[in-house]
Amino acid sequence: MSVVVAYHVGLPGFGGGFVGVDVFFVVSGFLITGLLLRELERSGRIDWGAFYARRVRRLLPALGVVVLTTLALGAVLLLPWKEQPALARAAGATALFSANVLFWHEAFDYFAMPGTSPLLHTWSLAVEEQFYFAWPLAIAGLYRLTRGRAGQLAAGLALACAVSFVSATSAFLSAPASFFLAHARAWEFGAGAMMCVAGPWLARAPGRAREAAGWSGLVLLAATTVGLGEGPGFPIPAALLPVAATALLVAAGFGADASRCSRLLSTAPLRTIGRWSYSWYLWHWPLLAMARAAALEESDPVRDVLIGLGSLALAGATVRWVEDPIRFGRPGPFATTRGSLFAGMGITATVLAAAIALDASARAGTERVADQLGLEEGMTDVVLDADALKVGAVPAAVPADAPRLLLWGDSHAAALTGATALAAASQGIGLDVQSLRGCLPIGTTDGPCRDFNDEALASLRSSPRTQGVVLIARWGRLAGFALSDGIAVTAVGKEQETRIERGLFATLQKLQAAGRRTLVVAPVPELEWPGVNCLLRRTPEECARPRSGVDAQRAPAVALLSRVVARFPETARLYDGIEALCSKASCAAARDGHALFLDTNHLAARGSQLYMAGAAPAMRWLVER
Repeated sequence: MSVVVAYHVGLPGFGGGFVGVDVFFVVSGFLITGLLLRELERSGRIDWGAFYARRVRRLLPALGVVVLTTLALGAVLLLPWKEQPALARAAGATALFSANVLFWHEAFDYFAMPGTSPLLHTWSLAVEEQFYFAWPLAIAGLYRLTRGRAGQLAAGLALACAVSFVSATSAFLSAPASFFLAHARAWEFGAGAMMCVAGPWLARAPGRAREAAGWSGLVLLAATTVGLGEGPGFPIPAALLPVAATALLVAAGFGADASRCSRLLSTAPLRTIGRWSYSWYLWHWPLLAMARAAALEESDPVRDVLIGLGSLALAGATVRWVEDPIRFGRPGPFATTRGSLFAGMGITATVLAAAIALDASARAGTERVADQLGLEEGMTDVVLDADALKVGAVPAAVPADAPRLLLWGDSHAAALTGATALAAASQGIGLDVQSLRGCLPIGTTDGPCRDFNDEALASLRSSPRTQGVVLIARWGRLAGFALSDGIAVTAVGKEQETRIERGLFATLQKLQAAGRRTLVVAPVPELEWPGVNCLLRRTPEECARPRSGVDAQRAPAVALLSRVVARFPETARLYDGIEALCSKASCAAARDGHALFLDTNHLAARGSQLYMAGAAPAMRWLVER
């Protein structure tokens, strides 16, 4: 895991250091399978209680210490606005061995480090713990089915690996799912298990062959760590490289005579790093994440390296006073199998209680922040962490038989819901909303966004009172958007911009055919720092962004939207409210004591009202015939 720390710290030459997790999965599969098979060969059964008690003593004490410390530091260093609630959710999920499911559900991009949870790294521990629940059952069943025959065991494991690998490439899985979910990673554990089963054959291989395997694996792993890039293609198929490298290194370790490569990896300094790696992995990321959050994600390589070294010292102390005494000394409740299991449940309950306490404190703090920054309750200030999907009518003081509009788009549409409803209501028009986070309202999406957009069009066709459509999305980073299963993810390329242009054209074409006029809303400005977070940590002047930077960022999207809208002169218009939010010099984060932005790109109630204040005439045009 040391290469993961180097990657997170940002050391040059470790751009692919995240593959340390894949190495960890392969080695875990090798070690755990070996323990299980030896027990099955010895007694014909697995002592489930003893197995899980060993896992408790190995993993939970250090994890509990780190998570509880992180919660305590988070109560002081993080903001009650979003940061503390997110930490509390992650701590609860970590205690229940489901952090990977949480981050998948929240559509985290692991490679988008800024603003991530201090416990994001626990996703890999959750995968590991889920492996511990499922793998012993699988190995015991396969052992009995094959009667312990090595060849048949290897064939069964190969089949399981193939199924997992294919599932990870499935079109039904989004990029976060293939990254975070255990079944999509099982093939990596299975690769280690296959090396364990193949051990007797590998031990008889010529020494030169094992020597070559070891050095080949080391070179391949080093090349992967240095050269493998972030983003699309990982873990499938790119993780094949570190998995293969680790398998080669494991193969080199068999046989009576250790290879020179194996002896190199067994030197005292590397053994010490290996012993400390688990605690080092646990400590480094919470400290890095909270320091970066306090600095609004400003880059500081010296700070990050010092934190990496400090977390290594904490790891050594944790091994000395927590890990080793409990694993080997087995004090108090850890002396027995039953006691260890109950101690594990006690650690889990303590972490859950601390997470609940932080969440309760954060709720009270969020109310204070809302008062301090003039944030308004209700639909006009969408708490986007919770409102991933909004579908339905927006309450407004309009007659029951009034014409209606459909607001359709991504989370930016959700953030502008209240202001759009006010602009429509000023013209006696009602508003319905369909928004899904990350989904552009265009006609070339796939996966979940395609289903969502199809439903939006279907609802429009089934509602004759809905006479017009308002399209709002995060067009502002248009040149940086790609579509993965229809969900917007960071990537740069002219091809993607062309795809989005065609998709928007297809949407406007369908709306024109359905007899609806469309208002396309230009992208809102974006700040450099999250609006609320910045205002709580810095002055409003420091949180503002120069107008020149905002215009440069918006220019490609505004040009594209203008081109597409110009092709529908009778049924589409472009609305841009930028002048109401920005002066010629800058775009402010706050005005008259009210926050204008919730984060870097979602407007708060006051910001959205200003941005849509000039849209009322366009709302009337949408329903005129």
